[in-house]
Amino acid sequence: YNRDYESIAVISTAPPGNHYQESELSGFGHLVLKDEGDAITFDIPEQGNAKTIYYTSYAKGFQITQEMYKDDLFKNFQKLPQKLAKSAAVKPDVVFFDTIFNNGFSSTTSSGQFIFDIDHTQLKTGAARSNEPSSGSSLSETSLRAAWEHYWDLEDEAGLPITLTPDIMAIPPELTWVAEQLRQSGLITGSANNDINVVNPSNGVVQWKPFVSRFLTDANAWFLLAKERDCRLYWKENAEMESGDDFYTGNALFKVTMRFSVFAMDWKGMYGNPGPS
Repeated sequence: YNRDYESIAVISTAPPGNHYQESELSGFGHLVLKDEGDAITFDIPEQGNAKTIYYTSYAKGFQITQEMYKDDLFKNFQKLPQKLAKSAAVKPDVVFFDTIFNNGFSSTTSSGQFIFDIDHTQLKTGAARSNEPSSGSSLSETSLRAAWEHYWDLEDEAGLPITLTPDIMAIPPELTWVAEQLRQSGLITGSANNDINVVNPSNGVVQWKPFVSRFLTDANAWFLLAKERDCRLYWKENAEMESGDDFYTGNALFKVTMRFSVFAMDWKGMYGNPGPS
């Protein structure tokens, strides 16, 4: 099974303990003018909210009666463990895309804010920054250009410019054809104009590739993601399947368990457009 989240998430083995905690921390802003003999101006970083992440356990099992197992002449029941393994393989994709993207415009993170929002507050400057448009719009050359301009205008928590490199546009299957038109057309799509299609990677202005995922459930929402994105999946316990017989009934028991956490620590490497409302 090809896991979609592996192409987008930062994957790591969880550290010891039942939770993980990380704090936001600003930089220091621009240097200030120092005349001869003047004292150096010292500064301290601003510390933001401490984000605490807990790990969630997932499990499922099935059982086959002793009689059914013995009467299964055609070994149909031997297929069931593979089906349970498929359920386990799909679960991280469902949780990852629901947590980061499908609910990213409406569900708060551990810091109490949406992942995609219009008023992320910079720690040092207090300025409000956005990683979504003020109003959603369909995927087009114009809306994709606005997404790129978002990255060109990014600042860190102290107001210094930062450089992030968008490389993936994550889309649901319904937007496949639109994305391919934008990626392949040399001229403005659906127009007799001779202007070039500036979001076509072959024109050299921007570089990106589409990533289509069935786990993106909104047919209109799309996301431009930077290489430096900070959406994570931490494995506490990888999927493990076990089987055994129940002494009292003789039934064959099968179960699979896993434990992990999905979260985003920094919004800056992700831009989302919810599409038209």
